[in-house]
Amino acid sequence: MKYIYVLEDEPRLQEQIFKALKVSEPDAKIRYFNSIEEFQSWIIQAVKLGNQSLAVGGHSIGLDPDPDPVTQPDDHLMLLISKEEWLGGRHMALIRKTQDMLIRKKICSIEDPTRLVLTAFENPDFDIRLVEDRIICNVIFKPFDDLILQQLLHFALKGHHPASESFVHSVTGEYQVEMTKEVQMEAVSDMGFVTRSPRPIDVGKISKYYGEVFRGRGRIHVMARCISCQPHPEFKNEFQICFSYMGIPSHQISDIRKSMIKRNETEYTGDPVHRPSKSNEKWILLEPDTQRVQKWKEILQKIPTEVISSFETFLFQLDPAASQKSQKEKAWAEGPMMTLTLNAQTQTALKVEPESLQSKKIFGLSFEEFQKQSFLQILHPSSQAKGLALLKSVSPKPELILISVQNQFFLVKILTEPYQKDQKEKVLQITEASDEEKSAWFDINFPNPMKSFCLVISSQFASEERLSFWKELFRVQAEKGMKPRVILLFDQVPSEKYSRELDWVDDLYEDSNEKPYIERKLNWLYFDQGAEMVKSTPYLNACKELIRVANPVDVAELSEAGLVINYYREISLGSFRYFVLPTNQQDSLAEYLANCNYSMPHPTEKNLFQVHFVFFGVTDALLKQIRVWILENYIKEKQKE
Repeated sequence: MKYIYVLEDEPRLQEQIFKALKVSEPDAKIRYFNSIEEFQSWIIQAVKLGNQSLAVGGHSIGLDPDPDPVTQPDDHLMLLISKEEWLGGRHMALIRKTQDMLIRKKICSIEDPTRLVLTAFENPDFDIRLVEDRIICNVIFKPFDDLILQQLLHFALKGHHPASESFVHSVTGEYQVEMTKEVQMEAVSDMGFVTRSPRPIDVGKISKYYGEVFRGRGRIHVMARCISCQPHPEFKNEFQICFSYMGIPSHQISDIRKSMIKRNETEYTGDPVHRPSKSNEKWILLEPDTQRVQKWKEILQKIPTEVISSFETFLFQLDPAASQKSQKEKAWAEGPMMTLTLNAQTQTALKVEPESLQSKKIFGLSFEEFQKQSFLQILHPSSQAKGLALLKSVSPKPELILISVQNQFFLVKILTEPYQKDQKEKVLQITEASDEEKSAWFDINFPNPMKSFCLVISSQFASEERLSFWKELFRVQAEKGMKPRVILLFDQVPSEKYSRELDWVDDLYEDSNEKPYIERKLNWLYFDQGAEMVKSTPYLNACKELIRVANPVDVAELSEAGLVINYYREISLGSFRYFVLPTNQQDSLAEYLANCNYSMPHPTEKNLFQVHFVFFGVTDALLKQIRVWILENYIKEKQKE
């Protein structure tokens, strides 16, 4: 016979618990204890009589009278429900001894031990961490919500198996929540922070961190990238890990600075950053916006800088020879040489030889289209000065000139007659450059951007549609040992989902970030003078706060009672995890403690597991937030349809 013992002296609550239990276990015998002393008396009997004591322990209530209890050989105690004041966090040693006795006296089995559920009123003094233990099945707060009570007791009664019944509404779909873990911080600044960890973290990993130290208007979190992981100088077998913020609004930077001043912590003297650059290495700005270009030129100052203003030019510079071979258009349709006669004043085309080219394309344009623009207009910006000098030269020599029309590129050799003041026509003899000439010219004039120290890329060229291009490009370059540093520029901080895809990016800035801040951070991260800066003005303040790292997990099902996640590995039964339901505005951290109820292979996906967690000790306020989150995400899903 199955027995359930309830340590509760409030008749109304006894009745609620009784009704909830009978829904899942209608045949179980339910016994009540009105005081801890009454339960202690039963313990003395249990030590002597074993499972024969179950039938005579406690008492029944009017809803379930049992005047003549009968002892049976298979009697066992499946569930114990107790007020937290009687068996709670302050009595964990006693609880363990009690469970050991129950197993030893065969009141339950070691394979299926008696499960313990605590009930408690919400109280500021109640510390859920004191009962965060595998031996505790759950904590249910009073006053009870009947459906939540039924569902949580159902989970407790059925053990570590998928629930056979559901009493609360659940949602399924493509959702993500965050699984969080506590992290010990050692130092913080407006540029990044340092933590201590028992495990190493891969340099380049981007994660989300929550903490009061990061509090800014409407935000209590940051996205951060691991920039250094090394053995901890003080703690054996632990690691000192340094992080740089990845895209942080200026107002949050300001709030972090204010917070540091208020805390008045001591300076942190360590310098865990390895700076890889010398000031003579080239940086490339892949940016069409002239204001941004000017801002970054002022930031980089004496550092060699090249500007590439179009994505097509960047692609061409990656491999000019391959780009030209893959072009559909030839420079001209036939013959090794083309003679072009220009109006000497306007540089527009008058005629072309051979004449047959007038009915064919020249540099990707029909001859009529070609005549509508100045010859100088079709020259690539890198060749315009040289092209003008060639037309005005009194002793011209053959020059290699790059022509760019509709994102197609043609390197040609041009020879012309000497410049004369009253000239009406200008004749150009144009031949296509040889492969050897192209290779040598491009190496000098269009060096591969991957050979630069850093690429500063505009968000216009790093849209979500181009993410796969950049990821693959830098993956290949990393395998070759040629990956440059990468910085992304945005109008405003991108979404968290987008940021998590940026494992190929070293840093990220939004337009509101001020030049002095960017200069200081670049020095800290990349340049030799960063080490001197740290010595003269320590950039980190000691900070021993606990923060939390949040990793996204896919949710298969979620309700007010728990959730099922798709996870890359099994999780041990009874282990605890913290979850966050992310929202657009997170100015406080609402964490949900949950314990693992079961873990099983995913029914359709290999190397994936479905893990069921039951919410543990969830307050009424958190339950309301779950309902709101479910409603908001339901509306979003409907809007997509």
